[in-house]
Amino acid sequence: FTMNGIGDYPMALYFSSIGYIHYIPRVMTKYRLNAVGSWSSAMNADNKKRIGQHNNIIAGFKTIDEYTKHKYSPVIKKAIAREKAKIMVMEKDYGSLVRSPECIAALCRTMTHKTFRKVHEKIQAVRGR
Repeated sequence: FTMNGIGDYPMALYFSSIGYIHYIPRVMTKYRLNAVGSWSSAMNADNKKRIGQHNNIIAGFKTIDEYTKHKYSPVIKKAIAREKAKIMVMEKDYGSLVRSPECIAALCRTMTHKTFRKVHEKIQAVRGR
């Protein structure tokens, strides 16, 4: 199978679905933060590209789910909900976020306290309308 546009993530999922993977507990590479011209800086500069990337990740999760004959569906559904929640936040679609308990739960599991407070304020504003 193929999954376009999502790099290391699908590769790790694929390899873990066909055999054992191992964790190496030491630094193996460096990540350049805010590097001019890097893939990450290009993605962060364009919200449409970021949303497209998250949609690609969702498609990749669905492909993995089918490939593994739904063996990991509960975990994959949570991961898809997390990606959908990120898209809703990027699109400032807090109304849809409020109406999706799975997405709210997935998003809350990944947020820092400061970020959670910001999103909570937005949700309260939507509910107050």
